[in-house]
Amino acid sequence: MKPEIKVYLEKLKEKFIKNNNKAQAYKKEGSKLILIGNANTKTDINTLVDNNLPKSGKVIIIYYTFIMKNYVYGPLTLVCEIYNINDKGKLSKKDAISVGIYYTEKELDERGFKTTDYNLVAKKLLKGIIEPGLKKKYTISNLLN
Repeated sequence: MKPEIKVYLEKLKEKFIKNNNKAQAYKKEGSKLILIGNANTKTDINTLVDNNLPKSGKVIIIYYTFIMKNYVYGPLTLVCEIYNINDKGKLSKKDAISVGIYYTEKELDERGFKTTDYNLVAKKLLKGIIEPGLKKKYTISNLLN
């Protein structure tokens, strides 16, 4: 990894942790995503969602992973999970869809990370423009085309 990319990622990770937003949860209202809350771990965001679950609709959970060495696709991954709220008022795990979007070193060098990328990923996943699951690998550049 280029030293400048490593420094960029370390600063980005520190910023996420400082701002307590390495993971975020949103509820979908119409075409808008309304923030439920932020946390620094997936466990904490799941607890926050359970305590603030809307009565119906969809919940979108976004979280970021940083891999500083020995990564396969890219050092930064944005993971988007979308859950329906079932008749019992709980997240429906069986109907959940998710996708991981990789940021390659080249993309981070040329484009960088944008704070609005989560919105692009969530909307494309909701509309079926990108396939959920692990079969297809997406980078952030794939979504911009």
